[in-house]
Amino acid sequence: MKFVKLRKYIESKRDTRNRFFDLILLLKDKVYDFATNYLSKFIFGIYNSLIIRPKYDILFVVSRYKEDINWLKKISYKYVLYNKGPSDIVNNINYKQLPNVGREAHTFLTYIVDNYDSLPDFVGFLQGDPFPHSIFMGHRLSKFKGEDFYPLSPNTKYQEEARAYIDLIENSTAKYFGIVRPAGEFPFGAQFIVSRDKILKHSLKEYEFLLKKIIDAEDNRRQCLVFKKHPQPCACANNDISAWVMEVWWPILFKEDKNIIKFD
Repeated sequence: MKFVKLRKYIESKRDTRNRFFDLILLLKDKVYDFATNYLSKFIFGIYNSLIIRPKYDILFVVSRYKEDINWLKKISYKYVLYNKGPSDIVNNINYKQLPNVGREAHTFLTYIVDNYDSLPDFVGFLQGDPFPHSIFMGHRLSKFKGEDFYPLSPNTKYQEEARAYIDLIENSTAKYFGIVRPAGEFPFGAQFIVSRDKILKHSLKEYEFLLKKIIDAEDNRRQCLVFKKHPQPCACANNDISAWVMEVWWPILFKEDKNIIKFD
């Protein structure tokens, strides 16, 4: 808690032009970059080589834009890579190309919709570079014991500064699930393992509906970027289902077994 307060205090001083705070911020960023870019991948390699022994039928679905995905060569499980960026993947890593829309939520929902009738026992969902969201992902993966829903990232929650966005999530949750509650905690970066049984507790129509909403949200965002005089209020600010909303919703779908009760 003291570290969180110190971090917030330091961040609040960004505009003071104080060299001392600038130095602290630089060191903080450098340490974080080192931990996510080098240390975490090194630890993951050790876990994968010496500790992780695949005991379950897990297929990992990886959503990539421009990230370095060489770490996939070290993973002990099967995977399918969806690429949304330039086709610059090397080292004979197979992938499927998708349009760059809807961030990781679009990728995950695309996989579920396309493979609804042929899912493995467990599906793991990961970012193209999973380590900024889970520095000790190797450790988390080694602890998997066949749970129906298993986060691969630590829990986080929106800061109070994002009140407008918290309100949007709460309103969307009430609208589509019929539950009124604060946004609460959720796995950071939408990284988790879920069982086939949990996925199949929801109808294909639910996933198709969510996928369409994600695509519609992207279309609205593009309108905002292209047209300077787009309708007010901005359409992209009113997307009640987007990748950021889905980040909070995955545990509601798969851990709490809540079904979408409203279809547009």
